[in-house]
Amino acid sequence: MISPEKQLYIRNMESRTMGAWPSFQTIIDDGWVLRFAKGYTKRANSVNPIFPSTDNISEKIFRCETQYSQLGLPCVFKLTKIASPFNLEEFLDKRGYSKIDETSVQEVSLLNDFNSKSRLKMDYFTTVNETWLKHYCHMNRVSEQNQLNLKGILTNIVTPAFYVLLYNKNECVACGLGVQDGIFIGLFDIVVAKNHRNQGIGTQLIQYLLELGKNNGAQKAYLQVMLNNPAALHLYEKLGFQEQYRYWYRKK
Repeated sequence: MISPEKQLYIRNMESRTMGAWPSFQTIIDDGWVLRFAKGYTKRANSVNPIFPSTDNISEKIFRCETQYSQLGLPCVFKLTKIASPFNLEEFLDKRGYSKIDETSVQEVSLLNDFNSKSRLKMDYFTTVNETWLKHYCHMNRVSEQNQLNLKGILTNIVTPAFYVLLYNKNECVACGLGVQDGIFIGLFDIVVAKNHRNQGIGTQLIQYLLELGKNNGAQKAYLQVMLNNPAALHLYEKLGFQEQYRYWYRKK
């Protein structure tokens, strides 16, 4: 049984992450938030049932499937333990929706000291630009079509953001994004160049992002990491991040 306080925390965090990673269009259907971003990332193209729901479940699922189908997108549900109604997952399971991509939502306090010393040069921007996009898309192998969609998502961020690049001499070796919302800073798009991994560069990148957030008034940082990524899980554990809850997707 999840306490009312934990339910509120999850609902607030899910809302916060939707703002930090905005979609292009949104529909609110009886407590379910339907997000559309031309198919780029499941986070921005999924049904988020985080508020109380009262309509017939089968009819609502059908409405969702129709909405996504009309846009040529698969219907994907992003679920947590507070998904409403409580038996939604049973209905999805019966309709052939499989559970995929279980993800840990983690948090760390920025009130404690952390080692932000780095031997690499850092540069950052407060708005998305072609330099950051070029390096991120190259390191993460983002297709040309999805580069436009990614830029659209990032352009829609309305809260303070930090687009960070790390350089080894003149070579860009890592990049990441921090999106701040009040006392929280969320970490997104953390990537290290393939031939520079396992050298502590990811740690330096995150420390820079935490420092930028802290200097801008953040007291807590959060991130989302898939459970099938043991290297990232180990890194975040070393930096003091602790799991708060999990989410996963249901997709046909």
